[in-house]
Amino acid sequence: MKNKAPEIQAKLNGLCEKMRKAGYKEFPINKVIELVNELEQRGVLGIDEFLKILSQRLSSGEEEYRDILREGRFARILARNGFKQIEIEYAKQGPDVKAHYNKRTVYFEIRRIRENEEDKAIHRSKDGVGGISPYRIDNLCSIIQDKKKQLKSDELNIVVLWSDTGSLGDREFDEAVQEIQQEIDSASQTYRKLSGLLFTRAVSYNYGILE
Repeated sequence: MKNKAPEIQAKLNGLCEKMRKAGYKEFPINKVIELVNELEQRGVLGIDEFLKILSQRLSSGEEEYRDILREGRFARILARNGFKQIEIEYAKQGPDVKAHYNKRTVYFEIRRIRENEEDKAIHRSKDGVGGISPYRIDNLCSIIQDKKKQLKSDELNIVVLWSDTGSLGDREFDEAVQEIQQEIDSASQTYRKLSGLLFTRAVSYNYGILE
C-alpha cells in the first residue's frame, strides 16, 4: 500500500486527537481510520476536505459530526459497488458526492435522518420493537424539498435518505414511498431536478449493516 498523502495523514491525526479529547473511545476512532484508509486506497477524491469538515462538525456535537461521517461511508459504498472517479465534498453549494458509473456522471445529495426521542425510547426498551412516528413519514417530503436546491440542473441527481433507526418497518417504508410518489406526481415541476431517491435502512446500529 502506498504511503498516505501527508496532508491527509496530518488532518486524520488531528481529527483522532480531537476525538480523544472529546471523550470518544478507541473503537469509533479506529473505524474512522479504517474508513479514511479505504477511501484513499480506492482513489476517492476530496478526502482532505472531508476530514477538515468532519473535524469542524465534531466541535458542533456528535449529531453534526455523524451527519458528515455518513458522506464518507456512502462514498465507500459507491467505491465498493463499481463507481469510479468518486469525489466527496464535491461542492460547498451543491451535491455532497460526485461519481461516475457506466459513462454517466451522478450527483448524490445525502441527508441523514436522525433518531427522535420516540426512536431512542424504542431502542431502550426490552424488546426493541415499535413503529416509527407518523410525522417522520410526513416530514420526508419536506426533507427532499430542502435538498432540491443543492441539485444540479440537467444532471442525474439522487437524494440519499440515510436512516440511523431500525424502527422503519416494511409497512412504514411502503407508506413513505407512496406518499413521496404522490407528492412528486402532484408537483412535478417542483421536483424537476430530482432523478431519484435512494433509501438506506440501518438494521443493526452497532455494526452499521445496511439493507
